[in-house]
Amino acid sequence: MQIKFSALCIIFSVFLISCKEEDHGILNKKDAPVALKDTSYISSDNLSSVFKKVLLEDITGVKCVNCPKAAEESVRLKEKYGDTIIPMAIYIKSLPIYSTPWGDGNPDLRTDVAEEIANAIGMPVGLPGGYVDRFKFGASAPLVINQWENSYKQRTGLSPVIITLSYEVAPNNKIIVRTKLFYTEDKSNENHKLALYFTESGLIGKQSTNEPGKSPYIEHYEFNHVLRGSIGNALGARLEEPLVKGRVFEKDFEIDWNKDWNISKCTLIAVVLDESDNSVIQVEEILLH
Repeated sequence: MQIKFSALCIIFSVFLISCKEEDHGILNKKDAPVALKDTSYISSDNLSSVFKKVLLEDITGVKCVNCPKAAEESVRLKEKYGDTIIPMAIYIKSLPIYSTPWGDGNPDLRTDVAEEIANAIGMPVGLPGGYVDRFKFGASAPLVINQWENSYKQRTGLSPVIITLSYEVAPNNKIIVRTKLFYTEDKSNENHKLALYFTESGLIGKQSTNEPGKSPYIEHYEFNHVLRGSIGNALGARLEEPLVKGRVFEKDFEIDWNKDWNISKCTLIAVVLDESDNSVIQVEEILLH
């Protein structure tokens, strides 16, 4: 078995993402997961809070001429701020003029998961748009490209959650995920949720563009950080135990892997959310191999 570790990640109740197109990213959404381990306790360890990372969600579309510019901005911010910013590209169905797939073998990148996120956080008027930590800066959560960097800076700081994640590639096309969530501060007056997503990079397909001097289409565009689905509920599940200082959650799951996805190009993105407004408390990612 191959084991990968990441020092600051989280995960929650697991449901396998379906490889069937009609499932749009969620499998067994209403079923309870079978946990190999599910426990919570109070630790006497006195750990300090950790740096808070920021989730950047690029709301995009294959028929959006300005969306490649948003992808470039996401890359620029990632290169500038490193692993303190975690990108995710989401394709929603509510703006079909931008997101309807081209057909002819081109990938359909839309998911019901993305739609649920957009319905909960706020639909953009047009594309490209984006969420920074799903936080409402003013009256609305969706932001235009030139607002992303400043909003990122406002969301950095310390997080009260320390999380570890490891996984094993097991026989029979299965993955075992082992998780630990540690609270360094008392947050018993709050309710938090845990959510987990799969993204995939290196997908190739047709993309509209308005780049001067070029065709209005890029025939072999590379799509990266594409949200493929959620593990469990798209908006996460509540942590039921009181979030006092020293609270630990440990959850291990065995899941089937979606064979339609290239595991070496996939990432797990784990998010702790404030249940009151769905804003991000902490986010982490781990590459799969």
